[in-house]
Amino acid sequence: MAKKKINNNIKSHYDTYKKLIEGDKNILISPIIVDQIRSNHKTIKEKTVPAKHEALKEELEFMVQIKEDDPTDFKFKLKCPSFDNCYFFRYDSAGTWHRNSNLDIPIDQQQVSTPHFHKFTQTGEEIAYKTEILNDPRQVKALEDVSLCIAHFCMESNTMYN
Repeated sequence: MAKKKINNNIKSHYDTYKKLIEGDKNILISPIIVDQIRSNHKTIKEKTVPAKHEALKEELEFMVQIKEDDPTDFKFKLKCPSFDNCYFFRYDSAGTWHRNSNLDIPIDQQQVSTPHFHKFTQTGEEIAYKTEILNDPRQVKALEDVSLCIAHFCMESNTMYN
């Protein structure tokens, strides 16, 4: 069995991580024009814009990535560079299943299909999870539109976006 990758910074500073996740955040640029080609992946367009955490006064980065040949394949990511170099919260609209191999998670919840969110646990492990909306096939179909899905991401991540 492969050893689980642990983010020791998040594990050691989980109280700060919880504040990052739970606190109100604002994306500072609207609209976001996704117009940069990813240097190591020519089929992916991306854009990183500034965001702000209200309580912690931390500068954040909000990134959108969209696969050029499949606009239903996109990601939203939040990062706080002053806290950690990894994205602390993200959304994947498409791709492979993720396996949460944490023994504290019931077996039927260990395989998580896309679309899904990613966050970290108190042990520093990254897990994938679905919201109630992401388990509803009718609503998931509407969320294939990146412009509609950003509202669901913002709701789940406590982020404001005009």
